[in-house]
Amino acid sequence: MKLKAIPAGTLNRWGVLTHEPPQENAFSLDYISAKSKEQRFTMTNEESMPKWDIALAALARDEFRKRNRPLTLDDFHRLARQHAIRLDDIMETLFLLAINGEWTYSDNEGRAQPLDRDTLDSLYVKGRLSDRDLSAFDGRWQPV
Repeated sequence: MKLKAIPAGTLNRWGVLTHEPPQENAFSLDYISAKSKEQRFTMTNEESMPKWDIALAALARDEFRKRNRPLTLDDFHRLARQHAIRLDDIMETLFLLAINGEWTYSDNEGRAQPLDRDTLDSLYVKGRLSDRDLSAFDGRWQPV
């Protein structure tokens, strides 16, 4: 079987491929292909990607709404057990939310404690956040 090349065509306003010159309301297939590649690039562009796990962020926000109070490390332990999620994944998400101004962290005295990327990175020395690492952050977490 011999394959035959099909010349480039245009889509008319009803989306039908034609081999006639473009007319009003018609797009070149080359144009459509270029737009698709541009959109794929845009979708994977690092700036458009969330900086945290959006599912875990939603879980924490729902828990905050349900409890109607700031969340504690005990709340996150319970969520981790209840949903079979690693605690360090939840806490990494909370740190990233706080670093990016979406959530706040306050110590047990109620004083807001700013968190930055260096703080999070220093906890990852061993590769995972452990209970011992997180024990210093047993204050209150809440959305802004």
